[in-house]
Amino acid sequence: MAQIEHIPFNDITVQHLHELVSAKVEEGRTIEFKQELKIGTDSDKKEFCTDVATFANAIGGVLIIGIREAGGAAAEVVGIDAPNRDALARQIEEILQAGISPRIPWIGVRVIDLGNGKAGVVIKVPQSPMAPHAVGRHGTYRFCTRGESGKLPMDIPQIRNSILLSEGLRERLRSFRAQRVGRILAGDGCTKLTPGPRLILHLVPLNALGNPDEYDLSRFQRGDHSLFPIDSSGPSGTHFNIDGVIDISGQRQPKGALGYVQLFQQGAIIEAVDAVTMFMNQAEYSNALSAVYTLRKLPIAVGRYLGVLTTLGTPTPCYCMISYVGMKGRTLWLSNHEAGDTPCDRDMLFLPEIAINDATKPPGEILKPAFDALWRSFGYPMCDFYNEAGALNLPPPR
Repeated sequence: MAQIEHIPFNDITVQHLHELVSAKVEEGRTIEFKQELKIGTDSDKKEFCTDVATFANAIGGVLIIGIREAGGAAAEVVGIDAPNRDALARQIEEILQAGISPRIPWIGVRVIDLGNGKAGVVIKVPQSPMAPHAVGRHGTYRFCTRGESGKLPMDIPQIRNSILLSEGLRERLRSFRAQRVGRILAGDGCTKLTPGPRLILHLVPLNALGNPDEYDLSRFQRGDHSLFPIDSSGPSGTHFNIDGVIDISGQRQPKGALGYVQLFQQGAIIEAVDAVTMFMNQAEYSNALSAVYTLRKLPIAVGRYLGVLTTLGTPTPCYCMISYVGMKGRTLWLSNHEAGDTPCDRDMLFLPEIAINDATKPPGEILKPAFDALWRSFGYPMCDFYNEAGALNLPPPR
């Protein structure tokens, strides 16, 4: 059975809870079982918040309430009383928000009907980029993390190291992006590319920046996967390389490939490069970037790649970074007949990092901060293809 920590959160069902029992899954660093939900007193709430904070201060994990454990392993799905499941989920979220400092971003609370008048509660806690998280109030705080045997108090060196790692997250992301873009520009990327501008997309799971896991990529031996380049409609040249697995578009072109996507075995980082699709290189569209292709192709690719990461079971959050190279003097064409008035004033555009916790969210909505920044680079205040609810309204095809 798949580890419940790696199952998409919204897909967890009562069947998964029973599978934990039948497999006698043991508690450990990323999973803990509780028979009851104890939140009746301030002391109970503090202990509950501590249980959750330990996951965020370590590598993330899942707290499941309504499963009796015996000898440290899941023994029986017993459930808890939950006459109003939505109200219970809100109550849990409020307790966690009030009791943990700083608040843990992207906690998921799912109350599952067991069909017998009872419910199970699954709380998914990501490894936090804002660690360490403390529990307490009035100047007295408790810092805990998790080991294989459960929660452990953090000593001063651990707290200090956690703070330093958290503060350095943005710098590590930027350093990774700069290093990879530099290698691509130097022709030392994953394959030779045709000369010209570049769109470079990175999806980086948080744990890839610390202690990256090694992922089994054997499934990509088959052709039924979604790991193919931004401009492609299916796998075209998938093969394994020293970094993991790669698919290349137009690899037989005399001047170089048109794009590629590389999945790194260590950390499950995805790097995708497009050298043609987004850029309108016909004579009448000299030095142009196509808004239509950008808004259509990029969200589709991001959604596809997030699906790959979900299938691999990578933990959230995942960071999305979009970079453009060769942009100085280019204009943004909003349609076939409408070019912008303001050319881009720099060669390289590093759009802001986007933290993705919910891989099921529409990719167009996820990418709004990046598209707004891209539009500003061409003299617009924001990308105006979004409605008031933040949904992307795609322009008509070219």
